[in-house]
Amino acid sequence: PKILEYVVFNPVATKEGTLSITLSYGTRTYAQALALDPQAGETVLVASVSSTKKNSKDSNGYKAVNVIVPFGLNTIIFNAKDAYLSLFNQMLTTLKLTK
Repeated sequence: PKILEYVVFNPVATKEGTLSITLSYGTRTYAQALALDPQAGETVLVASVSSTKKNSKDSNGYKAVNVIVPFGLNTIIFNAKDAYLSLFNQMLTTLKLTK
């Protein structure tokens, strides 16, 4: 109920059901989203917005990067598996946020 929108980006020929790169838009505040994973993160700029980048590992042992972006009272959380970091970084550098 806290996630309003969820989008998955998969490169061509990716196995069905794979979550290569995801974007979720939710009603959690930036502080609440950061608290979901208590590890310290690194400050990064995404579309000129100060955001937090954190590394993670899922239950299957796959490493990923999460970027938490404040967006008004809500947040946008980007997640990418390590295998897709090059594409993910390209997406982040071309991202434009509009309200």
